[in-house]
Amino acid sequence: AEIIIVYPEENPVDVKSETNLSNFLNVLLRPNLLTKEEKFKILEEKYGILLVEEFKSEVEGMCNLSQGVWEGGIKEGKIIGREEGMLQSTIHHVESLMEELRDKVVKALQE
Repeated sequence: AEIIIVYPEENPVDVKSETNLSNFLNVLLRPNLLTKEEKFKILEEKYGILLVEEFKSEVEGMCNLSQGVWEGGIKEGKIIGREEGMLQSTIHHVESLMEELRDKVVKALQE
């Protein structure tokens, strides 16, 4: 078995006019790039894919799946960001406590 991983372009040039594999995948898989109506129109006009109702529901499913993956990634990113923020806050707090303790020790030794 082979697995092929495709990373759609971050900012596709113009999915509405160019007809290449990259734009085709962007039309199908990129969430928030186009509305489903725009996707259906581009698939019909630019790629000659006649969209029967069964195929439209499959495309909608792919759009919803990619949207779900996108939203899941954003949610996970926010969680990681919060955890990293909490870690940095804890490190800063420990460093402050260590400086305060060092100052107290120095002061005590000077007395």
